Amino acid sequence: MKTLFLLFAASFLSIAFAFVPPTHNIVGHWFTTNPDGSKNYVDLKSDGTFASYYKEKLIHYGNYTFNDPVVSITDTEDDACGGGYWGKYNANFVGEDSVTLVLVEDSCTGRSQGVNGMGLRR
Repeated sequence: MKTLFLLFAASFLSIAFAFVPPTHNIVGHWFTTNPDGSKNYVDLKSDGTFASYYKEKLIHYGNYTFNDPVVSITDTEDDACGGGYWGKYNANFVGEDSVTLVLVEDSCTGRSQGVNGMGLRR
């Protein structure tokens, strides 16, 4: 009887934990490959800041928050939308080394056109 109870308990716990979604960590050094084979790099830092580079030149920087699965970003450089405009994107992870960002809402048209559908890899 004790063996049957332990088997039942183990089966129940296995099933229960199978449906718990994993938590993801977006902090890190990511890249995306352009059609010409060149790469853009995005560094998402643990202090809530990000920087994006192309051919070792800084092209965007700002702040972000991550509330799995939603990534909210705002650019802080002068020629972008600015710090008052936040965009929200769902982060669809494939494992821990690949993520696709899908638009939820963003009033900054230039950013949403560049970020929506972007696939990043570590």
